[in-house]
Amino acid sequence: MVGTAGPAAAGTGPWRIWPQSDPSLCLQSGGASGRDITVQPCSGSAAQRFFFRDSPDGPTWQLITDDWGLCTNIKGGVYANNTHVISYKCGAGPNDQWYPEIWTTTSPNYYSIMDKAGPTMGWNVSGAVTKAGAPLVIYGFKPSYKNSLFSWRTF
Repeated sequence: MVGTAGPAAAGTGPWRIWPQSDPSLCLQSGGASGRDITVQPCSGSAAQRFFFRDSPDGPTWQLITDDWGLCTNIKGGVYANNTHVISYKCGAGPNDQWYPEIWTTTSPNYYSIMDKAGPTMGWNVSGAVTKAGAPLVIYGFKPSYKNSLFSWRTF
């Protein structure tokens, strides 16, 4: 790990977020509350635009979907490998608060997106091979897993 990025590093957005394992795929909101966040071919749709917002009790962020204004959230607050990350009403709970840790310093920078409550749990694109439609899950972080590292840029 190189360091932790603060909210100022991301600005406000909207941001396109992609996994290191396949930069042609973007995170995409499933739409309504309770639906999975997945990776899909990048299209620039509102479902693929996210905003970083300071969490209620910082220094973490909430990641807000542009299409429905929902937070990325650990389904049911269950901190276990392969628990899905979903779109859900934003709250003050730790299951929708995240912090990025920078792992690469070459352009583009890649980050692990770690959960506030389970600091060893972070985002991961489900499956050994990143493919369109795969859900975003939380998983015990290993920096050697390219499907556990993400980057973002403005649209």
